Amino acid sequence: MLEDVLAISEHYLNNDQALRTIIKERNIGVVGNAKVTKITPNGISYAKDGQEHILHIIAAGYRSNNQLEYALDGKAEYLTVIGNEEVPRKILTAVHEGYHTIRVM
Repeated sequence: MLEDVLAISEHYLNNDQALRTIIKERNIGVVGNAKVTKITPNGISYAKDGQEHILHIIAAGYRSNNQLEYALDGKAEYLTVIGNEEVPRKILTAVHEGYHTIRVM
């Protein structure tokens, strides 16, 4: 049980500040020092300070938007798809992809 988000993650201060700003702006509650006791298709149960709590979760999902790739297909001599256009994932992966794409041009 950890008392805060990113408590054991190695990350940059800017990432920490950005995440905390997003959490605050979107009025997202953070529950630390809690233990998940049950996972169901509709949410989770967790124990905190000796009390059991239920948190309902809605997973909306997300997927790549490949419209730009399809629009440019065959119109450019070199076309490399990077970032979420290929598949949704961490921003650091997209940064590395962009760097290596430019490096080998």
